[in-house]
Amino acid sequence: MHPIAALSAFDLSFLRPAHDAFWQLLRTELQRRGLEHPPLKLTRPIDERRLWTHPALVVGQLDAYRFAQVFPATLMPIAAPHYDCEHCDGPLYRSLVIGRDEDAPDAWTDLEGRTAAVEGLDRLGSWRLFKAWVQGVVDPSAFFGRVVISGGSVESLTLVRSGAADYAIVDCVSWMLVRQHQPSAAIGLQVIAATDAGLAPPFVSSAYHDAGQRAAIYDSLASVIRSEAAAPVCAKLRLIDIEPADVAAYAAEPRPVPSTVTLLSAARSQRGT
Repeated sequence: MHPIAALSAFDLSFLRPAHDAFWQLLRTELQRRGLEHPPLKLTRPIDERRLWTHPALVVGQLDAYRFAQVFPATLMPIAAPHYDCEHCDGPLYRSLVIGRDEDAPDAWTDLEGRTAAVEGLDRLGSWRLFKAWVQGVVDPSAFFGRVVISGGSVESLTLVRSGAADYAIVDCVSWMLVRQHQPSAAIGLQVIAATDAGLAPPFVSSAYHDAGQRAAIYDSLASVIRSEAAAPVCAKLRLIDIEPADVAAYAAEPRPVPSTVTLLSAARSQRGT
């Protein structure tokens, strides 16, 4: 069975060359530490069910909520990443409420009944943190209007800029990466609010790997991220360090809550139907 690897949590199109370069450095370090035949390149496109249940997954990165809800039996968190981004604190990050400069509300509670754009309802950074935050302040059944599923952070921002949505929920790392590498996608937008913190997407490996293999993967990640050779590519990814993943904490991410929103596909919303 051929080993595979995927770094899909922040694999935005404009970051793929950086992720590919990071993987080549990591692949070399994995081989140096005795892991045989790491894949030559990252797996794309992503078939999540196949990828996150693959017994030969060497290393991956996925949303913490997706891990906790869908794949805890097949994956093991290896490392919690630290990002050089506003609203990040060690292994924690936040969701941001993004609106247009021209009609930004005085407070996020003024968005009641408005249309939101989110990457997906099964993402911690682009929905679950915000929904839990809202529930702690107001009645969600009264607050939420329509929610457009965009499929990606850049797509969510595009919907807001076009007027197809009133605000977007985007994690703070993606927002920083967009502003750094594709600033045109953030023109005319501003941060309205930041939610409470949650765990950033962990680096994971197949649960079938033994403790020694997992330790070698962690040590390889740490060595590369902290190396001078990887500094330029890690700067592009805003990745500054890792720490051992708290498995219990990742497994305890927020449970699903009853839906109170009306869902629209992005395509349908843009047609105005």
